[in-house]
Amino acid sequence: MTEEKEDQKSKKLGIIALATAVLSWGCVIGAIPFGVFAWIPLLAVSTVTSVLSRKTVLGKVAIVLLILNIPAYIVLHTVTVAPPL
Repeated sequence: MTEEKEDQKSKKLGIIALATAVLSWGCVIGAIPFGVFAWIPLLAVSTVTSVLSRKTVLGKVAIVLLILNIPAYIVLHTVTVAPPL
């Protein structure tokens, strides 16, 4: 009985982790115009919940999204457009 409850809790945390990781990606690519003030708390919540639900597939997907989140932020926000001639 307790294993079933732990699995249910882990699944719920996995859903929260994946949802916040996707929202964090939305902030990174600029689809959600909240900026860094919303990105950092989303990143923190997603990291904690993905570590707590690391045994589920949703938690593992959230971890992969979070690993790719930082390099994507650096690449997307340091690319500059060449000035017109």
